[in-house]
Amino acid sequence: MQTGALIAAAGGFSAMKEHRPLLMMNGTSLIQKEIDILRQADISPIVVVTGDGAEQLERHLSHRGVVCLRNEDYENTQMLDSVKIGLQYLRYRCQRVLFLPVHAPLFSVESVQRVLEQDAPVVKPTCEGKSGHPILIGSELFDFILNYNGEGGLQGALTAWPGKTALVEVEDAGVLLKIGNEQDYQKALAYENESRGRYRIHQTVRVTLERDTPFFGPGIACLLEQVDKEGSLLAACKSMKMSYSKGWKMIKALEEAVGYPFLIRRTGGADGGNSLLTEEGQHFLLKYRAMEKEINAAAEKSFARYFLQEGAEENG
Repeated sequence: MQTGALIAAAGGFSAMKEHRPLLMMNGTSLIQKEIDILRQADISPIVVVTGDGAEQLERHLSHRGVVCLRNEDYENTQMLDSVKIGLQYLRYRCQRVLFLPVHAPLFSVESVQRVLEQDAPVVKPTCEGKSGHPILIGSELFDFILNYNGEGGLQGALTAWPGKTALVEVEDAGVLLKIGNEQDYQKALAYENESRGRYRIHQTVRVTLERDTPFFGPGIACLLEQVDKEGSLLAACKSMKMSYSKGWKMIKALEEAVGYPFLIRRTGGADGGNSLLTEEGQHFLLKYRAMEKEINAAAEKSFARYFLQEGAEENG
């Protein structure tokens, strides 16, 4: 069951002097911290809805393999409108969506995994009896949320929906913490510094293919997936906030490295034509994703054997 993520980041400035998504926390921006945690939980695609400070934020995310959608009317709309923009994009691309506002970056990957284990249309993590983020939303609610015009924003929609909401208790106060002002930010920094010693370390693996130089990795894989979904290299580059020339150079270098075409290109038309993945390109992408998944699973087992068991022995 494919699970995507939706990060609402249209109203980033709020009461903060700096743009909230770009606030730093132990050398990492808040939004990058969220993206890293989601990737550790194997969440894809990841959609970020921008608005206030959109150009700056989109530049920051331009090479991170996420899809940026813009809420142009962010000044006159609520978070629910940003949710609808992201959900409209994700509704036919995945069966479940993890939602979180950008100012709630302190949840752990363990909490995400606990939420994903639940089989319910709506799942909320709770800590000490209070619910937090991220919230898992199943496809049963997509149309209901997109058509909801009542009060209370997304929470109002979830409350109005007559189905079941599952609450899963986690030992992670980070699911409750939000950054709305400078005091919240300082509290979050203190919590992050404390939790770095409490939560386990983790491993990350980036799988790249090379000849003399790297020619394929997560970035171009995401670009190809976007081409397949959008039907256009231009649209795929726009969604990833990448210049068309850069995207074209990546595809050309890939085709030269493997010796066969990845795109069928049709020029002309109001939108400049379209692009489709070739059968060979689709097969290559599927093989890469399957290999990537196997490598990550093997790396997780190796990491557990060498580090988690060692930590358990030291603590025991």
